Amino acid sequence: MFGPYCGDTISYNHKSGYCWQIYKEGKVSHCVDAQNKATSNWMRYVNCAMTEADQNLVAFQYKGGIYYCTFKPVTPGEELLVYYGDEYARELGIYRDKNFLFRPKYFNGEESDILQTVMTQQLENEILQKKKNIENTDEKECNGEVWNNTSKNSSNLKTHMRIHAGERPYKCGLCGYESNQSYSLKTHMKIHTGEKPYKCEVCGYECNNSYSLKTHMRIHTGEKPYKCEVCGYECNQSGNLKTHMRIHKGEREYKCEVCGKAFNFSCNLKTHMSIHTGEKKYKCEVCGYECNQSGSLKIHMTIHTGEREYKCEVCGKAFNRSGHLKTHMRIHTGEKPYKCEICVKAFNQKVILKTHMRIHTGEREYKCQVCGKAFNQSCHLKKHMSIHTGERKYKCEVCGYECNQSGNLKIHMRIHTGEKKYKCEVCGYECNHTSNLKKHMSIHTGERKFKCEVCGYECKQSGNLKIHMRIHTGEGLCKCEVCGNTFNQSGNLKTHMRIHKGERERERERESTSVRCVEIHSTRVVT
Repeated sequence: MFGPYCGDTISYNHKSGYCWQIYKEGKVSHCVDAQNKATSNWMRYVNCAMTEADQNLVAFQYKGGIYYCTFKPVTPGEELLVYYGDEYARELGIYRDKNFLFRPKYFNGEESDILQTVMTQQLENEILQKKKNIENTDEKECNGEVWNNTSKNSSNLKTHMRIHAGERPYKCGLCGYESNQSYSLKTHMKIHTGEKPYKCEVCGYECNNSYSLKTHMRIHTGEKPYKCEVCGYECNQSGNLKTHMRIHKGEREYKCEVCGKAFNFSCNLKTHMSIHTGEKKYKCEVCGYECNQSGSLKIHMTIHTGEREYKCEVCGKAFNRSGHLKTHMRIHTGEKPYKCEICVKAFNQKVILKTHMRIHTGEREYKCQVCGKAFNQSCHLKKHMSIHTGERKYKCEVCGYECNQSGNLKIHMRIHTGEKKYKCEVCGYECNHTSNLKKHMSIHTGERKFKCEVCGYECKQSGNLKIHMRIHTGEGLCKCEVCGNTFNQSGNLKTHMRIHKGERERERERESTSVRCVEIHSTRVVT
């Protein structure tokens, strides 16, 4: 509660925008006019609420004075707004609902039932407590909640009122800095003079005011007096807590003028801008790596130092970033928070979901510069390039088979181990590769999804259709060197060659028979 509303006692005057009507026995007795700054208090600066949702104060009359009372929580930095009455609202162009909920206790001669005896008792206790405090001290609180039109220290009140009036009479002649108190300007001038009279005895830190030194000392003492009531975050400066609260409020007042992205800290916006400017002022002295954040360089340096301070307590694997450890832990917990909205497949990393989405969008941004084939993952392009380079770095130690992918070597090894992990549930057929099982299943389903667009020939495998197409294209036909016949498969040519082989055998047999006949005839003649 705040009050009473201070000002000059006058007769009814609707021309002033700072008047409150005081009622006695249901009728207007007089007005309290706060138009004169000298006789009024800070309550004159409370603005009129434009909408019912904006109002957080209600005005009421108590013992011949006007008081304001909050009727809902008011967060730090939120403006206090009260409803001044229908007549004044109409002058401002505000028209309120006749059934408006919150009205003063005595307004237009009618008593409202919204403020109960409890509120009155609370106000009386508050006033008694304030009076007691004043009696026990010789100094008036300059920034207290309740002000009276009298003060034991008028200079303090006068200085305080500059805050509400926005007056800044003390100005720096060097940079234009303005303040409402002379000592603030005096402290500010130390920035230009370089004077730092306050020094930390622990680390030698120097500053130009006692408050900064007091705040600095909390680094050494570990004191964190400011605590977030939402998440328990603690800090050693009130400004840090205020900045932290933007996270919970969702405030993002710092906006990038280039891409529109918003941030809750000015430093984050400043760092973000380096993306557009291309500025990378942090450079690794070992390998020349450049980045736009000191934190990123610090993390990068762990590559060279081998430092991995974040260790998994389950499997012992270590990481150089806490975020990487957090992501890794999902392997053990089975957590997959990133879900595809199209096929409902879930992943434990956001980047994997992003890559997966290319399957649905058909996006293939990684293109081979040699043959033009495109891929949706950079690793797939890297593997593909080994086809053109001829690199086969994966070798079988049993038979010497070489390939360009670790997965292919793994599949190949099943030949030697005899492992056949893929089994047909219909006939029990077993094989060592999923593609083989898939081909086999077409026997049971009768599916022939590969069709020749020339003659309508259908088959179960793409390889068979490719071989069939040689009939129409004439490409890759196998030709018999004996008779000139052509075939679309080497196996067919091999089978065909048996005909010629049989003819040669029969010819040799005939020749052998002729030789034997000659030998017999010769023997008879001799006899």
